[in-house]
Amino acid sequence: METRLPMDTETSEALEVELSLRADIRRVESTLRDRIDETQRRTNVLFESLRGEIRMIAEAVVSVDAKIGSIESKVGSLDAKVGALHAKVGALDAKVDALWRTNLRR
Repeated sequence: METRLPMDTETSEALEVELSLRADIRRVESTLRDRIDETQRRTNVLFESLRGEIRMIAEAVVSVDAKIGSIESKVGSLDAKVGALHAKVGALDAKVDALWRTNLRR
């Protein structure tokens, strides 16, 4: 049989305070753990949402890039056609000038 020695009041109160503080610490740790877990879940949801939005933006950029490439090609083609028309207009202008000069001499 184990015999316990009687504790003085001060020791008894100190032990009660220690037990109370340990219980408070465990509650705080539990609450903190719960908050950290909830924050982690919310952060994961936000990151997943951002990944989806970034993916959509990347796809849109690829699409816009393709359209710009097509427009650049069309502009290049139109530029060549304008150059050809400019040459033809120059030739027609020279012919009109020649006709005017011929008509003026008559």
